[in-house]
Amino acid sequence: MLHTLDVFIHGTVLEKLGVSRKKIQEYDILCLPANWPGAMGQSLYDRPDAIELSERLNKAGARCADSRELGIRTGEPDFMEFSQPVATQIVLGVVQIVHDLAIFILAAVISNWLIKNDKDAPASASPTHCIPRVHIEIIRKRGKQFDFMRLDMPADCAARVIAALPEESEGNE
Repeated sequence: MLHTLDVFIHGTVLEKLGVSRKKIQEYDILCLPANWPGAMGQSLYDRPDAIELSERLNKAGARCADSRELGIRTGEPDFMEFSQPVATQIVLGVVQIVHDLAIFILAAVISNWLIKNDKDAPASASPTHCIPRVHIEIIRKRGKQFDFMRLDMPADCAARVIAALPEESEGNE
């Protein structure tokens, strides 16, 4: 199985799927399937949350592409992959930051979305309210290195971690 970083350093899987490096550079952010890239030989699939993330990023001004814009064929997800019920998860897939300034838009969109989801939960459900878990992999290039972050945590925690990404970027430049 390929490691996600190998895919972006070498472009292996994207090129095998017919996506050129030139096409990738047209976008600020790529929202790729949750079972990326270990699915070579299997169907890739987009989760509804990942598609919604791509749409929200585009509305916020980022040039974002998901599988559809990149021309990558996807199939139906295997919901048995996750141990928790689907309703208690927000699966955002693999997010590749192509252009570094897009980190600000990504952080704002995701953290605001997750915070809004938490506020929209019914107050009456608070003792038994199940905070959804967020599943996302974020890949970004810093100089000649790639940073890789995998989050699998409650939405409120993920919102805080993601909101801090731009501050972390500024501190390490």
